[in-house]
Amino acid sequence: MHIVKVGRPLKKLIAAAYKARQPVLLVGKHGLGKSEIFKEVAAELKIEAKVIDLSIIEPVDLAGLPMIDQIEKVMKYAQPASLPSDKNGKGIILFEELNRVPKDLQAACLQICTERKFNSYELPDGWIPCAAVNPVTDEYDTDQLDAALMSRFMVVYIEADADEWIMWARANKVHEVVIAYLEKDRKAINDPDLSPRTLFYTSRFILSNQKIDDDTLLSGIVGLAGEKHGSAIFRMLKKKDIDHLTIKDILTNPTKSADTIIMIVEKRRTDRLSDIMSIILQYVKSGKSPSKDQHVNLLAFIALLPEQKQKEIRSFCKGCGFQTKK
Repeated sequence: MHIVKVGRPLKKLIAAAYKARQPVLLVGKHGLGKSEIFKEVAAELKIEAKVIDLSIIEPVDLAGLPMIDQIEKVMKYAQPASLPSDKNGKGIILFEELNRVPKDLQAACLQICTERKFNSYELPDGWIPCAAVNPVTDEYDTDQLDAALMSRFMVVYIEADADEWIMWARANKVHEVVIAYLEKDRKAINDPDLSPRTLFYTSRFILSNQKIDDDTLLSGIVGLAGEKHGSAIFRMLKKKDIDHLTIKDILTNPTKSADTIIMIVEKRRTDRLSDIMSIILQYVKSGKSPSKDQHVNLLAFIALLPEQKQKEIRSFCKGCGFQTKK
């Protein structure tokens, strides 16, 4: 089976299909960002994009309400508000969940996709209809679409690609640890328990909760990314917080740096506490003269260390002639 990677390769194909006026049917697992890809293509082509989730509408939303034309004395159908009506407009309309909705709704949608009309409605010429479905497997409650109808689409089987997602993630300010996790294990992007969507949600949760306690943070990350991946992302996040503490951090923000010390002590990471001690001692030994504010911040940070470590640093600083009293 030919697979197209979600990202630039898929966007190029959808753009080409739009220019050829060819409806596209995407087949892929959940969480790949199928609707977002269509929106990005539409933005690049400077056309509209409309996404309709079929699982939350009724057949009448596509078919239109029946009404009697008092002049012609015939039954017609009102214009569906959910569908494009501007005859001069251009765009892509995407129907999601096409193979997991009742047959009457599926039939209405398929006729719009293949015949460009249903009852009294006609899709404007500047628009192409597309659809997105999950594969027909035991994992999903889906139906097999009729082969004759599928033949009217450009059927594209898709899967996530780590390199493409990482490039997108960097451009969209996804948390660096989430990106680093995928860089470390690129195959995880296609793990059944993970998806680009869950990675994005995990990043958003972390970025929105910078001061949350560790238990709540871990529960949230695992709830989004699953036990295996969530726990690993949490461990990387905590390790990064420790490894990235520098003398600049200490001199400019002693209180925030002290949060790292508290975390290290709570987790009994004496190895990392010793590393941070070395950072301070090396700075003192270098003979650099801190500004008044930096000096105050350094003393404030030292005062937040465990008592025994305070004594060790003060003793060392005294031997170097570095003032540790205000």
